[in-house]
Amino acid sequence: QSKEQEAEPNRVIGTEAGEPGPLENEVERKSKACQRILSKTKPKILAKAVMDCDMAVYCVTECDLWEVENILMRAEEHRFAQPFTFVMLSSVEGWGGTSTEDGNELSPTNVEHLEARCPSAGGPTQWKALEDRALALNDKENVTSYVVCHGVLYGRGELPGIFYDLFKEAWIGRKDSVRICGAGGNRVPMVHIVDVARTVEALYARALAEAAGMEDPFKPPAVDGEGTEGEQGGVVEEGPRHPHLDKYIMAVDDSHDTQEEVVRAVAEEILGLEPNEPIRESLVEACPSWLSLDLRMRQSELLRHPDFPWHCREGLVRRVEDVAAEFCKARKAEPIRVVVYGAPKCGKSHFAKRIAEHYNIPLVRLESAVELSKGQEGGEAKAPVTEDERADMVRRFGIDRMQCKYRGWVLDGYPSTMDGARSLFFYEVPIESDKKGDDEQVDEEVAEGDSEAQSPPVRTRLVPCRGRIPHSAIHFTVAGGEEKDGVAAHQAETDDCDVLLQDLGVDVLTLDVTESTLGSPVKELMRFEALRMYIERHGRPFNFLPTEQDVSNEVRQVLARDEESRRAAEEAEVRRSSSKQAELAGQRAALDVKREAAIARWRAEVAELKKKPLREYLLEYVVPDLTEGLMELCDVDPDDPIEYIASYLEAKAAECSSESKAA
Repeated sequence: QSKEQEAEPNRVIGTEAGEPGPLENEVERKSKACQRILSKTKPKILAKAVMDCDMAVYCVTECDLWEVENILMRAEEHRFAQPFTFVMLSSVEGWGGTSTEDGNELSPTNVEHLEARCPSAGGPTQWKALEDRALALNDKENVTSYVVCHGVLYGRGELPGIFYDLFKEAWIGRKDSVRICGAGGNRVPMVHIVDVARTVEALYARALAEAAGMEDPFKPPAVDGEGTEGEQGGVVEEGPRHPHLDKYIMAVDDSHDTQEEVVRAVAEEILGLEPNEPIRESLVEACPSWLSLDLRMRQSELLRHPDFPWHCREGLVRRVEDVAAEFCKARKAEPIRVVVYGAPKCGKSHFAKRIAEHYNIPLVRLESAVELSKGQEGGEAKAPVTEDERADMVRRFGIDRMQCKYRGWVLDGYPSTMDGARSLFFYEVPIESDKKGDDEQVDEEVAEGDSEAQSPPVRTRLVPCRGRIPHSAIHFTVAGGEEKDGVAAHQAETDDCDVLLQDLGVDVLTLDVTESTLGSPVKELMRFEALRMYIERHGRPFNFLPTEQDVSNEVRQVLARDEESRRAAEEAEVRRSSSKQAELAGQRAALDVKREAAIARWRAEVAELKKKPLREYLLEYVVPDLTEGLMELCDVDPDDPIEYIASYLEAKAAECSSESKAA
């Protein structure tokens, strides 16, 4: 178009999925570009909107079959005044029961193959009739209709019900859930979902070129002397039964990988499965129909055109790393890399384990890396001595493993020094000389020297390895710990490690753990929540984890249980205190009763004594003791008789009082 002409904006009309599935739960359901949703409950309005478009695309695997039948029926009855392109997306599941006698590739441009196509047992039996009706629309004026039969779709986050579960279980790390269907030797035709979209885009470009009277941009090249070569070495047939064979597009990639190769490639890339490690098998009856397909399909000419913009022509197995990256990006599955270090015996290992369990990421320790190296190298691995050896051990048998590549890791207790951090998070690269003359001079000197002269050492410099730099670093400190032997030097080394990590752009969290959380679930939870908030300072990752709301509810439940326990303990203490007070009150009441009884007896005795005459009282209570005292006085003959007799009588009075109390 010329600059004076402004292109009209395209309108994209779509239908909304009826039942929400896992995809709708994990990504946004409605596109930001979507302004209006036409309800499928009003088929006439929907059909009218579709007929007004330049192109309509219907996918029989995603929408209801009655919807496709409705649009086909109305398209058959409609008179199109302007060019209209209809594309029906079908699947190779409709070819599941098709086979050839010679075992060659199936091709839609072969009449025998196209007529013989049929689904496997229990497969979609109505697709063939819908495809034939879609191809028959080419007989109408101004209508171009295609059937795009695509392989099993993969890529862009994976569709639920296809490879989504495989990628998800592999990412989470569940080896037992990764299985193959039967022996796994069947060949499953596949294609990247982007390549299907580009196929539709190429068909739209072809329709635009045809409407403008231009040459088809994807016109198949002619073979000299024979015309257009068909599949299987024959010429494309156009008979009365299938006059539009070129409108049936087979969209599959170049791979002919088996089911086991696909599952193993994903498991080795994401899960970290060893090449010789076996995969568990499932019964064929328990597997989905698409996973049991065993077909060799041949691409249509459109996809073999040199100008076709392939996204993943090599297939999933050969591009599994790129497909895994697409899955992680679409599903917001991000690696979480955390370093936990600090003073000895400060509880860092406990919280490192809790972080690894909460985020479902591997826990890496230097000791575990050494044990793993001994297991893989037959016990011949030597214990690391230098920091470079320790860092190399942690890299090879720890953070560089495949499951750590996609999920991340928690490093427990290492590195805690600047040398360890430098060896782990940096790598050496050679320094290229800026002066060419210096290199030539060195070469001449080496050439003129003796034959034993060695080349000069290569100068290198340290460069940060972005794939290993942690997102979070947690430094556990203990107040007053510097007074202990060796702790002051360790604290200085960890402080240097803090400086290096901060230079790498890592926000180091310094956490004082002087107060122990042992025996206090709430204190431990609050400390872990502080760590979690720090790790999620840029937002909580999806990573198939519980949502923030779920975590908040769990924290509230723990706090509620603690509050309930505290309240129950307080109530028990109140009951115990009340019981003790009641017991003391009973004891006091009994003592009061005994005291009152004693007082009553004393009063009775006093009253009885008051009734006696004085002479009788003295003869009974005073004269006997006084007589004994006088007799003892005569025997002793003290210097002060009065003082002596007084002391004697007081002692007798006290003795009588104690005897009365005992009674």
